[in-house]
Amino acid sequence: MDIPHINYDPVFKEALVLFKDKTLDFLGLTHIAPIDESLSTETIAIDIKKEYQDLAFSTKDGRGIHFEEEVDLSRDDLLRFLGYNISLSRVHKREFDTIIFVTNPTALTGIDTRQIAFSPIIVQCSKIDADVMLGRLKKAVAAGNPINELEAIYLPLFHSKHFTPTELFLESAGLINSLEIEDNRKRKMQSLLITLSGKIVDRAHLGAIAEEAAIMGNVLIEYFIEQGMKQGMKRGESIGEARGEARGEARGEARGEARGEARGEKRREEEILQNLLKAGLDSTAILKATGVSEERIQQIRASLAKEAV
Repeated sequence: MDIPHINYDPVFKEALVLFKDKTLDFLGLTHIAPIDESLSTETIAIDIKKEYQDLAFSTKDGRGIHFEEEVDLSRDDLLRFLGYNISLSRVHKREFDTIIFVTNPTALTGIDTRQIAFSPIIVQCSKIDADVMLGRLKKAVAAGNPINELEAIYLPLFHSKHFTPTELFLESAGLINSLEIEDNRKRKMQSLLITLSGKIVDRAHLGAIAEEAAIMGNVLIEYFIEQGMKQGMKRGESIGEARGEARGEARGEARGEARGEARGEKRREEEILQNLLKAGLDSTAILKATGVSEERIQQIRASLAKEAV
């Protein structure tokens, strides 16, 4: 069973949003005020240039948290994240702490020059003890106590002296399956676990836990459609507002909004189809989930193939 890399980022974000009340405890960042709500991470300027950040939350002390995820962290990444931090601060009128979730070991801690000082919080998977976490999870589940679901979902990404990533994955899957929670939430946790572990666990075990591709596929379809609709609507509205304001006329604003919404609608459909195709779903499943024509699906498939050349 192959898990396309394109799925990793949206699922990373989905897991933290789904369990946002437990995110800071999971990362050991108890000195930061509790998360309040998710914030928009898309900014559009008058010239319709857009920027996307991974994930942002407001906190209950009036500040914000900006999350980013990288497999390998570079100085260029740090400079880019600093730019995101400044952009978010300007848009949301608050100061932000940047938290970077890094898979592979890094010696980078931030940027410190005469002109720039940027000290993000860097969470390194390689320094998180999976053995201690697994022991804590097993003890809690056996006693019928609540757990931090993010620990079960992310466990295979962390460092263990006694288990391989595949063994940690199987332990996590078993723990999730034994939780006394509603089936829909359990399936979503399993799907998040499967996708996040796709790069480090062998396909046979991924397929065995998934049981059938439809379980994970349905969750991803729902996620991509939901996110595509949100982004398309926001983009359409923002484009209309930017153009309308630039013209400074009521008629220009109305026309700008109408054109922006129409373009946002078309772009929304295209992004949804692209994401579903990149996720490895076949045309029949996409057709059933979205209702678009086979011809439109093939057009998007052809455009993706052209981009890859």
